[in-house]
Amino acid sequence: MTPAKRAEEYRTSPYPGETPFGPFVISRGLVTPVVETAMGWELPDGTALDDWLELTDESSSRSSFVPLLSYGSNACPGRLAEKFGSLTDDLDRIAVFPVSVDGVDRVWSCQINSRNAVPATLAASPSHRLAAHLLLLPNELSASMDRTEGRGGRYYSACRLLMAPVELPDGSCWPLPLTYLGTARRAPLRYRGVVQRVDDVSQDAARQIVQSGDGSCAEGALPKRSDIPSDIPLPQVVDLKNQDAAVFRFLRHGVAAG
Repeated sequence: MTPAKRAEEYRTSPYPGETPFGPFVISRGLVTPVVETAMGWELPDGTALDDWLELTDESSSRSSFVPLLSYGSNACPGRLAEKFGSLTDDLDRIAVFPVSVDGVDRVWSCQINSRNAVPATLAASPSHRLAAHLLLLPNELSASMDRTEGRGGRYYSACRLLMAPVELPDGSCWPLPLTYLGTARRAPLRYRGVVQRVDDVSQDAARQIVQSGDGSCAEGALPKRSDIPSDIPLPQVVDLKNQDAAVFRFLRHGVAAG
């Protein structure tokens, strides 16, 4: 990954957009790699990642960011620039790490969005392991993310996946990941009895199925989850002590110490 490339320089199409290889941060609109050292994760200038993220100490009950499982375009710096703005003060203190998640697969949803694209959602797939990302979103951007995701029953709901544990880079388990999941309107797209996987079906083909009316919304294919009421801000559900503790341990200590 080329250091100091601007976030908006990363292409957003074809879906899910261009994502840097390996862990990275967006710092004042610039995308730079995160490196692992004997001391833990660091930015290229030597700043410790936990200091840069303003992680609270382990005795605190409040976090400065929301950890989110990203399985689509929310790991693309260009798409994040579109969502939050490319000004340096708007696009800052965001970190992204590759992870894997078991029991789900990335599939096309059954609705075309306002950008004339078919967005993705997740479907239950018990034997599948999906390559995804851990997105660390500053608390101050969480309300904007809710709006762009259509949280509140329109398009996506915020939830915890119940049977889709995430393996973090240090090998530890995030058992109940936070993510956005398609509602009934954006349930998995089924065509001729088969849920349409992103890896198997192109965006153009998925759009054609939706436009033709030949597909259907397979709400029953969505993975088991616990929805978070839309009036509860996501920073309030981050659980440093239990459900999200593995994320914070991993960020503080890195892979070698994990």
